[in-house]
Parts: sequence; C-alpha cells; structure tokens
Amino acid sequence: MHKWWIAVFLFLYPVSKITAQDSTPSKDTVDVLTILRHIFGKPEKKNPPRFAILPAVGFNPTFGFTVGVNVTGVFHAMRDTNNRTSSVFFNSFYSTKKNINLQLRQNIFFGKNKYYWLGNTQIAQLITETFKPLNEDDIYPVKYGALKFNHRVYRQIAGHFYGGAGVAFELYRKIDDEKLNVPENQLTPHYNYSVTKGFDTSKYATSGFMLALLYHTQEHPLRAYSGWFIDLWVRFNTTWLGSAKNQSMFFTDIRKYISLSNRNPEHVLAFWNLTALNISGDLPFLALPATGLDLYNRSGRAYAMGRFRGNDYFYLESEYRFPITRRKLLSGVAFINMQTVSLEGQYSLFDRISPSAGAGLRLLINKRTRSNLCFDYGIGLDGKSGIFFGLNEVF
Repeated sequence: MHKWWIAVFLFLYPVSKITAQDSTPSKDTVDVLTILRHIFGKPEKKNPPRFAILPAVGFNPTFGFTVGVNVTGVFHAMRDTNNRTSSVFFNSFYSTKKNINLQLRQNIFFGKNKYYWLGNTQIAQLITETFKPLNEDDIYPVKYGALKFNHRVYRQIAGHFYGGAGVAFELYRKIDDEKLNVPENQLTPHYNYSVTKGFDTSKYATSGFMLALLYHTQEHPLRAYSGWFIDLWVRFNTTWLGSAKNQSMFFTDIRKYISLSNRNPEHVLAFWNLTALNISGDLPFLALPATGLDLYNRSGRAYAMGRFRGNDYFYLESEYRFPITRRKLLSGVAFINMQTVSLEGQYSLFDRISPSAGAGLRLLINKRTRSNLCFDYGIGLDGKSGIFFGLNEVF
C-alpha cells in the first residue's frame, strides 16, 4: 500500500521551468472587498490597505469550534520596494474545548533582500490527542500550557541562497494528562514515555540554537504561483540554555509551486515536504515531531493535531489549485498527503504510511494580498476525517 502512495508522489513531483508571468491581479478579478465596496457605494482606493482584520470562526477536529480574530498582511519592509514581499500573520482564538491561542508569525525580507527573518511566537493553552503505539482506538487527551519562541535570521550568501542562525525556546507547563491514574495503574502514552526517558510528567522545556540554509524563489508569501522554498536547519537543544536534556534534530521544509498557465496563473501544482530526523538525545513527549506541528499547524488534513507522533517524522503533500468562477472570487483545491513516524522499539520510519486526500474551496478576500478563506474536507485511513477552516493557503 505505502509503495503505491510513494509512487504517486514521485510521479507528481516534476521539475518544471513554467512560471507565472504576471502576478498583478486582473481588473476583472473580484474579491470580497470589491463586493463590500459595491454594496456600500465606496470607491476603490488608489493605495488600498495591505492588511486585513477578519473574524475567525471555524472548526478543527482537535480544538472543536473556534472563534477569534486573524490579522494578515503583505508589505515591503521599511517601505522599500527593493525588498521582496514580506508577510505577517496574527492568529487568536478560543475554542469549545477551552483552547486559547495567541500566535504571531512573520516572513520578512529587509536590507534590500540581504536579510530574511522567519519567526514564530506563541502563547497558548491547548489540548492534543495521544495514542498508545499500535493502538488506534483509545484516545488519551493531554492539556497543557505552551510558550514558544522560534526565530531564525538569514544572511544572503549569493543570489537566492541564504545562511542563517536562530534560537528556539519551548516551555510546556501545567500538563494535565486527563486519563492518567497511577494508583489504579491507568497509565497513558505521555506518562509512560516521560518516565522511561526521565522527563518530569508535569512540565519541561526544550531550548537551544539553530544553524540553517535557505533557497528562496517563492514569488509570493501567502499564495505563490511559482518558485521554490527550501529551508534546511539543524537544532541543538542544550541544558545550559534551559533544555531538559541535550538533543539535536535535523529539519526540512521544502515547497515547490508550478503555474500551469501564463494566462491564468492561479492554476497551480504545489508540493510540500516536512522532515524531522533525530540526530541524538531524547525530546520530551509533547515536543516530539507530530501531525500539525508545522509553523502554521496545517499539515495532515484529515487527522487531528498530534495524531501521529514519534522520534522521526516525514510528510509529503501535493495540491492542485484552480479558479472556479470566471472572475476568481471562488477557487478550489484537491490534495493528497502522506505521513509516517518512527517510534523507538516499536516501528521505523516508512513502516507505517498514513495517507489522506480531500478537496476544498477558497474565497478571495483581498486580491492584492491574495488573502483567502479556506474550507477543506479531508479523509484518511480507518474512517478518519475532518473539516478544516483557515485563512490563507495551507502552504
């Protein structure tokens, strides 16, 4: 089964020189802002805002129904058009499962593109689902507070190649392992792993520094029509910076965008790879690579966050994006993805492949920033499925 899925991805992973020739929105393109201006009789501004504040109402299999506020924007840093387009995204929500999240993420070029800043800051009270190895039926919810600070700054080496370094700090506290009852010998995956590896079961931290290489030709930060984003980095968690244990990890975040039409560049094939490989040492349980723990928490549509967790993680996704209405207000996507994890003493990477597939709709909010609302439905193995709402493309 898994060989068939790998073959599909290899087939869908071409190297192409086709690029979008013109990313400027057509005068005929209609977005939600255009409709609102028409309703209220407001003329289009010569210099329309590049930021949008939107209410966020949605559903996530892990969090339940959510309500909050999203702020997204694209701009040129320091108002210098010599800098490539940058983006920021602020996400806040409260959910029916009592999750609270405040998160700021940025991708910023500055210094006439000599420097690039990629960062994520998060304060949250979250819940994740955990499972015993090889047991897909019993769910063990874990609630926890999280503080995350993960930032890298890159310096241009030559052309589109950058070298960088950064710092990462993650604090997990007030960990509530809901089904844990030690006196009754009702033990959980989080408890068993933590005791075996010598971690505190109620709180822990990972902190360290990173060294990275980047190749960046992605032509737009929110909804790219063409280009590559290849980010490779090694993270060294160290006790002298406050980490629970010394540990090192290798990561990749690779994305490729291919426009299929010069006339309608919105027809795009997009590909995404995430890899996390343990080099040495042990991570605490909640810091292990897992479904949905990417920068924007969007990987693994069809499965709940944390559904697959292990020492190593490998993820691939292919997506076809296409306009539906003539004036581009409504678009669609179709996607397939696969993920696999390794777990020490249980199974190796690629022993168990978990695929999913699905489709979704896109509603164009702002044609100049390419911001859109996303509505996706994914189906995975064993009847797993989910409806996913979000702002801007998944990757």
